[in-house]
Amino acid sequence: MWRIGFGLEKIGLAAQRRPVLFSLLVLALIAIAGLNVRHVNFNGSILSVLPDRSQAFRDYDEIKQSYRNFSRDVTILIESDRLLTAEGLDDLRNLQLDVSLADGVSQANSIFSVPDFDPQTGEFREWFPEELGSDEDALALLDQLIEKYPQAASLFNKERGVAVITASLVTGVQEDDEKSFAAYVTLKEAAEAAAPEDFKLSFTGLTPIGAAILEALLDDQVKLTVFGLLIGAGIAFYVFRSLLAAVLCAVPPMLTALWTFGLFALFGVEINYLTTVLPTLALILAFADGIFLYYRWQALNAVQSDAEDNLTEAIVRVGPASSLTSITTALAFLSFSYADSEALKEFAYLGSGAVLLAFVAVIIGLPLAIHWAIKLGLAHTGMRQTPAFHGIGKRTRPVTIGHPWVLALLGVVLMICFGVLQRDVTAEYRLTEYLPKSSEVRYGEVLANDITGGRALMLLSVPFAEEGGFASVENRERLEAVGAIAGEQFGEASIFSAAQALRSARSDAARERITEVVQEAVNEGRTDFIANDGMAALVGVRLSSDLPVAKLIELTDELRERLSQLAYGDDILVSGFPVLMSIEFTKLIDQLRLSLILAIILGVTILGLATRSPMMFLAAITPNLLPIFFVLTVLYFLGGTINLSEVVALTVAFGIAIDNAVHLMNVFESQRQEGKEVRHALAASLEEVGPALMAGTVIICAAITVTLISSLPIVPVIGRLMIATLIVALLSNLLILPANILTLEGFRQRIFRN
Repeated sequence: MWRIGFGLEKIGLAAQRRPVLFSLLVLALIAIAGLNVRHVNFNGSILSVLPDRSQAFRDYDEIKQSYRNFSRDVTILIESDRLLTAEGLDDLRNLQLDVSLADGVSQANSIFSVPDFDPQTGEFREWFPEELGSDEDALALLDQLIEKYPQAASLFNKERGVAVITASLVTGVQEDDEKSFAAYVTLKEAAEAAAPEDFKLSFTGLTPIGAAILEALLDDQVKLTVFGLLIGAGIAFYVFRSLLAAVLCAVPPMLTALWTFGLFALFGVEINYLTTVLPTLALILAFADGIFLYYRWQALNAVQSDAEDNLTEAIVRVGPASSLTSITTALAFLSFSYADSEALKEFAYLGSGAVLLAFVAVIIGLPLAIHWAIKLGLAHTGMRQTPAFHGIGKRTRPVTIGHPWVLALLGVVLMICFGVLQRDVTAEYRLTEYLPKSSEVRYGEVLANDITGGRALMLLSVPFAEEGGFASVENRERLEAVGAIAGEQFGEASIFSAAQALRSARSDAARERITEVVQEAVNEGRTDFIANDGMAALVGVRLSSDLPVAKLIELTDELRERLSQLAYGDDILVSGFPVLMSIEFTKLIDQLRLSLILAIILGVTILGLATRSPMMFLAAITPNLLPIFFVLTVLYFLGGTINLSEVVALTVAFGIAIDNAVHLMNVFESQRQEGKEVRHALAASLEEVGPALMAGTVIICAAITVTLISSLPIVPVIGRLMIATLIVALLSNLLILPANILTLEGFRQRIFRN
C-alpha cells in the first residue's frame, strides 16, 4: 500500500523489532556527539553571512588592503560633567595616552590628535598646550578647534559632556576575530583602569559588537536549549496529564539537541547569530513530531490491550506523516542554498541535517524509549486521563464540512489580498537590531549615533593623477573636488580627509612639508589619509549606523552620480561597512524571499507527489500560503520592511507549518483507503488529528517562547514571527484545507458526472 512518507516509517518498525541493536546505535551517536560538543566554536562577526566574492565585498576588501581595516576601530565614549573643565580635559588626554599604550593598539585619537600645521612652514604643532590653564581658556581652545575644523565636533559634544576616543588595532590582529576580540578586552581593561571614577566609559565599533554577540551566543545556547526542553516537557505534562508522557516526549528533543551540537562540532562549523537558533528549532521539531506519535499511541492504549502492538500501529499510522514533514522542512532549509552567501548555504545544509536528526530521534528514539518503558512496567494500557484539546476536531468539523465553499473562497480572497500587500515589503538592515539587549555596546552605539552623528564610515578612495602625493597640485585638486561634493551632500562636519589640513597651508613649502609628514608617519597612521602605494587618498564620510537601508542606498547612488560628472569619477571607489551592508543585505534578503517562494512551491509539490493526487496539491496551496502572506502583511502595516532574520524565520516557520497539512492528509488518505466517503473521511480525520495538531502547535509555540529570553534581538524576532505563522497555519489547516478538499471534490464529481 502506498504511504505518503515514502516508506521511511519502516526505520521505526525496525527499531521496535530490534531494540537492543538500535539502542546501542543511539548510545553510540550520543557518545560521538558528547565527545565533540566541547569543540563547538562560535563566531560573533556581523560579516559572517555576507558573500565574500561579490563586487561590493571586493571593493570593501580593496579599501582594507590599500589603507587599513577601519571597521576594526574601537570607539570609546566618555561621559562626565568634568570634561568641561581644564582638569577633566587633561584627564582625557592622559586616558588617550593609556589607551594608545595598550597591547594590540596601534594608535588612539581624540580632540588632542586633530592635526594642525603651521600655514607657512607646514610643521606639525599641538593645538592644546601641555598646560591648559583655566577652565575658560581650555574651553576657548576647544571652541576655536571646532570652528577651524568642524569635524572635531564628532569627537567632543559640549552640550552632553561626551568625548570620543577611537583606538585602531595593529595590523596583525585586525583580520583575526579571536585576536581582535582579545585585543579589545585588553584595551577595555586598560581604559577602565586608567579612567577617573567620574568618567563613564562606553565602547562600540564592530570589534566590541562582535565580542558582545559572541558572549551572547555562548549564553544563549545554554538558556535556549535547557529552557526549551523544560517548557516543552511542561506543556507535554499538561497535555497528557502524565509525568511519564512528559519524560518520553522529551527524549527526542534531548537527543536532537545533543546530536545537532555534535554535528556542528564534527564539521568544524562555527555558530553565528543565525545558526544559534538551529539547535532550539531542531528540538522543537522533535517535540512536535514526537507529540503526534505519542498522542496516537496513547489513544490506541485506551481501547486496545497490547501496548507493543499499539506502538507498531502508531508508527505505521503517524510515521509516514513524520517522514514527509521532515522532508518538507528539510527542503525549506535547503532553499537557503539559493543565496550567494556561503554562510547561508552552510545554514541551509546544517538546518537540513538538524531536521533529519530530529526525524531520527523521533522515529527511532521515541519508539525505543516507549519500548523500554513498557518492558520496565512503567507504561500500561487502559483508559488514562483525557488529553487536553481532545474535542477540538469535533468542534471545528461542523464549520469546515458545513460551509466548505465559503471557507475555500475566503481562503482564496485572503491569499490574493495579502499577496498583493506583501509585494511592497522592502529589505531593511539596522546594526542595532543585531546587538545584545541591555548591553553597554548597544548603549554606546546609540550614543555615538546621537552625539557624533555615527561612527560608521563611508569611504571614498580618490585615485591620484600622478606621483608626488599631496605635493602635486592636481592630486590636491582631486581631493578637494571629491571632498566638496561629499560635503555638499552630507555636510562639511561629516567629511574627513587630508584636504582639510592641506587647505590651511599658505605656501608650497608648507604643502610639501605636510606631504613629507604624512609620508614619514607610521603605516597605521599614514593609511588614514593615503594609500599604501601613495597613489590614492581617502575621503571619509561619517554616518549613523541606524540609517535605513533604502535611504543609504539612495544617498550612495546620488553620491556616485555626482562623482561621475568628474573626469575620473568612475575610478573613485565608494565603499565602507555601511555601503557593503546596504548592498549585500538587500541582495541577500531579496534572494531569501525568492527562497521562501521556492520552499513553498517545493513543499506543496512534494505533498502532491507523496499523495499522488493533483487535488491534494491544489488543496494545500491556499492554507500554506496564507500564514506567510499574513505575516508579511502584518510587517507591511508595521513599517513595510523585512530584515534577514525575519525572512529566515518565515521560511523555517513554513517548513514547520506545512506539517499540519501533512498529518491531516495522511490520516485522510488512510480513511479513504478504508473505503470511507470524502465527507466522512474528513470528519474522521479532523476528529483524530485535530487534538494532536492543537497540542503540537501549543507545544511548539510554548517552546518557541524561550527565544524571548535571548540576549540577541534577532532571536526573539524569529520566535514571534514563527509563533504568528504557526497559529495562522493551524487555523488554515483545520478550516480551509478540509474546505478546499471538499470543494475540489465537488468540482470533480460535477465534471465527471457531466
